[in-house]
Amino acid sequence: MDAARNTSINRLVIGPWTFDVALRRLSCGKDRVTLRPKTAALLEILAQVAPQPVSRDDLLTSVWPDVYVGDESLTRAVAELRRAFGQSGRGSGPIQTVQKTGYRLALSAIAGTPQTQSTTRLDNDHSLNVIEARLTCDEARMIREKSGEWAANRALELCVEAAKMVPDFALIQAEYALSAADCRLYAPEGFDDLQHAVAAADRAIELRPDLATGHMARGALCDAAGDMAGACRNFSQAILLDPKDPECHLLLARALYAGGDMARAARVAKVAAALKPHDYRPHYLAAGARAANGDIAGSIRAAQQGLARLARYDLQDPAELRAQNIKSSMLARAGRRSDAIEALEQYEKDGGRVTYYNVATLGWLGEVSAGFERLEQAIDGGFRNIRWARRDPALASLRRDRRFEKLLGAFGA
Repeated sequence: MDAARNTSINRLVIGPWTFDVALRRLSCGKDRVTLRPKTAALLEILAQVAPQPVSRDDLLTSVWPDVYVGDESLTRAVAELRRAFGQSGRGSGPIQTVQKTGYRLALSAIAGTPQTQSTTRLDNDHSLNVIEARLTCDEARMIREKSGEWAANRALELCVEAAKMVPDFALIQAEYALSAADCRLYAPEGFDDLQHAVAAADRAIELRPDLATGHMARGALCDAAGDMAGACRNFSQAILLDPKDPECHLLLARALYAGGDMARAARVAKVAAALKPHDYRPHYLAAGARAANGDIAGSIRAAQQGLARLARYDLQDPAELRAQNIKSSMLARAGRRSDAIEALEQYEKDGGRVTYYNVATLGWLGEVSAGFERLEQAIDGGFRNIRWARRDPALASLRRDRRFEKLLGAFGA
């Protein structure tokens, strides 16, 4: 590796941290640490190629070019760097050990300041446009979470409105990308302009590299496109930036579930449930993932926990369509057959739109013919998460029937 460093860069943004190269100072909020010269040089070298790893030999040659030192000098510098980042172990922070290779900086390092000038001005500007744009953006997220026939499209429309008010608002760009990912998988009209959505997510990251939501949006788009590796990479970046974001953990669990990694999906869903104690959705994922791994008792327990959380919701509220719809599937997974049938019949009697949850309910109950009927209606109504349908244990009884692949193929799956 070339030992020379780019001395024209005065500042690096590394996730939520800022590194002042000249002062050798690493800061995050009010926390500031001044690094020793060799430790600062180590950080600069790792940042040059982040998130790619650098071998121990290259690091020794680059950081100590004119003197021979042993591995202990590098080990000591790495330990100091980890302490500066507030890191508690080898794999729990930005400075990671790559087995049999060396070390890497897990976060991308961007030259500049934590926010562009325009973004800094927006975050501190309480003009009516900014306030209105933020409220519109928050409304879009609430709509996505509560669901309904119009949810994904309406959330996308709101994000477009907000972007017109304040174009360079990172959170709005990220929410637009998240809504586009939902439209891609669930909306009747779909969403084919993924390139535009990816550009919005990338713009959010460019404006605010320290904001987890931009990386989360990028991960959701990768998941919608069937790119499991890209989804996990971007969700991991988001979690590094904000380890307590429940939505990011939920979306990661959903991606792992669709990709067939049920053991990890169950574990991540458990974290999401702990981070957002009133949310029933993580327990729905955990119930399915545990069933797929043969843990029937754990699956039933997760469904019961989800039902306990659902009991706190006003299921008569027309805004709570997802909660109304998912109840029957939770009851079926909990082994309450008659209650599940009654809940499903009531939901459909009240005019509830057929979604994948209707299919899952009938699948858990072994009602194959009715399940196929609802699956056709769900796909016709916009459901396109075909990877999920092929993995979900709720549909095991349907997949044993040769009509299953024929039906998916008929809809261009």
